[in-house]
Amino acid sequence: MTLVAVTLASTMAAAQSERRVALVIGNGAYRHVSPLRNAGNDARRMAEVLQQAGFEVILGVDLDRQGMDARIRDFGNRLDGGRLGTFFYAGHGLQVGGENYLLPVDARLERERDLEFEAVPLNRVLRVAESAAPTNLIFLDACRDNPLARSLARSMGTRSSAVGPGLAQVTLSGVGTLVAFATQPGNVALDGEQGNNSPFTAALAEHIATPGLDIGVAMRRVRETVIAATERRQVPWDHSSLVGDVVLVPAAVRPVQPPPAEAQPRMPPNVSPEAFELTFWQSVQASDTVHEYEEYLRQYPNGRFAGLARARIEDRRRNEAPPSERAAPRVLARDLTQPEVMELQALLDALGFEPGTADGVAGPRTRTAVEAFARAALRPEEVALDTVLLTRLREMTAEFQQLTVRPAASPRGVAATAAPDPGDRYQRGWAAEHAAPPDYAEARYWYGLAARGENVPALLQLGLLLVRGQGGPADAIGGSLLWRIAAARGNGTAAYNLGAMLENGIGITAHPRWARYWYDVAAEAGHAQARDAVRRLAR
Repeated sequence: MTLVAVTLASTMAAAQSERRVALVIGNGAYRHVSPLRNAGNDARRMAEVLQQAGFEVILGVDLDRQGMDARIRDFGNRLDGGRLGTFFYAGHGLQVGGENYLLPVDARLERERDLEFEAVPLNRVLRVAESAAPTNLIFLDACRDNPLARSLARSMGTRSSAVGPGLAQVTLSGVGTLVAFATQPGNVALDGEQGNNSPFTAALAEHIATPGLDIGVAMRRVRETVIAATERRQVPWDHSSLVGDVVLVPAAVRPVQPPPAEAQPRMPPNVSPEAFELTFWQSVQASDTVHEYEEYLRQYPNGRFAGLARARIEDRRRNEAPPSERAAPRVLARDLTQPEVMELQALLDALGFEPGTADGVAGPRTRTAVEAFARAALRPEEVALDTVLLTRLREMTAEFQQLTVRPAASPRGVAATAAPDPGDRYQRGWAAEHAAPPDYAEARYWYGLAARGENVPALLQLGLLLVRGQGGPADAIGGSLLWRIAAARGNGTAAYNLGAMLENGIGITAHPRWARYWYDVAAEAGHAQARDAVRRLAR
């Protein structure tokens, strides 16, 4: 192959890896029940929004079963190997036996077995999307009042309770998917005034393509807008296994006066101060915690987002969830010798838990470090300074060092010594991860070096690449280990990610009790989505 051909192939592969494809369907002209007034309008509005956001859009309005199947197949084929898939559906849907179905306009449901031939299982769309791209957003404005569901329930007699109102909650099988419902599971959503959009679609169109806004924050704004518009009759609901930032439209970079030189963080080469501040602010917004907003103000006291950061801090503190009643583990003195305590202190220090001088004395700093480590190690209520603890610490440190071991030069051939500071290394990793196209292998390299330098954001980002399998083999266990360390050191986003993994069984065995534990840890750190998760699991 010639050099030109190789370059062209590489360019095409890069373009494919960045591809974002959206399938938008609006079914309103139903043949066997009363039509929906606005489903077609909703689909056209969302297609316009997503096209303006840079998506390749497949639009279908008033599709029969054959038309829906064809477009779902086309969606999978176009998305295959791409970066982000989005599916929007407005129309009738129903749940039977806990499984959700979307209804073509020619659907006729007279008995349960008709579902196999007349309806489209939502799980089919999920499987197509998740097999084609690492990140997918599913929006379902399909909880309308449905006469077909009522007729099907009548035909099922004593089994009619299997047909529920609205749609059922979705159990996600993989990482990287958000499913958003127009209203909470089991409830019915509003269609809106004739000729307009439904409340849910109108709010989506208003918020999801806001420049620089993470989808998690956007969905909270959608929820607030719909609740206000419907006077609390409708509450949008979402279920997510997303473990990273998803921004549909990057924020525009505007020239601003840079902060004082002493307040400016270190920047990687060829990155302007304005772009660097913007990138940092986007990561702060994604985390949405008091600690992250305070860190932004520390680095940019006169930055362009300083006023907003102060307002967010005030708002978070005013609405602070009550602290958890979980106590830190009691550290019990046991039979470690002085050399063993010194080893324990050295291992804690290697993981970034700051036990103080390795002097062989288990003083207050060492005990505080042990408490933090116990959190990372899925702690018991009590932890003893004994050989069991020392063994677990040895194992965890060995795992951490194996995950972060790096050669003398990066995959691009850049020497590690070119950026000796952990902050510089983190920024090199961030720049590689967010390049066009992304270089995930390079990002893994620099994040690993930064993590060894006790850089907590590097722990978070490297864990994300490991869980997603970007830049190397997927390693959900390794990613969760890095997140446990970051969470024990106060990172709310890492704790929230752990909760999502354990709740949904993403790469590891589902464990509801520990999911609630990590959501609690994240909520204590001020993570807004974690507070929502704690309230949801408490119901």
